[in-house]
Amino acid sequence: MKDTEEILRQVIKRADPPEGFADRVISLIESEKRNVSSQARHSWFWSARGLAAAAAVTIVTGAGFYGLNERRIEREGLRARQEVLLALSIASEKTSVAREAVIRPLDEAAR
Repeated sequence: MKDTEEILRQVIKRADPPEGFADRVISLIESEKRNVSSQARHSWFWSARGLAAAAAVTIVTGAGFYGLNERRIEREGLRARQEVLLALSIASEKTSVAREAVIRPLDEAAR
C-alpha cells in the first residue's frame, strides 16, 4: 500500500511549466478573442436561419398532429353515431314488443 501511495505522490507532484508556456497561453487567448469577435458578427445570421427552420418544423409538426387529432375525433363521432343508432333500434324493437304485449290482450278482450 505504501508503494502505491509513493508512486501516486511522484506522479502528481508539483512541476514547473515548460519554458514559454505562459506566452503560448496568452497568444491562444488573444487568437480566440479574434475568432469569437468574427463569429459574433455572423452568428445572428445563423441564429435567424436556425430559428426559422425550428419554427417551420414546429408548424409542420403541429399541423400534422392537428390533422391526426381531427381524424381521430371524426372516427370517434362516427362510432358514437353507430352506437346511438343501434341503441335506438334496440329501443324501438323493445317498445314494439311491449306495445304488442299491451295491445294484443285489449284486442282479444274487445272481440
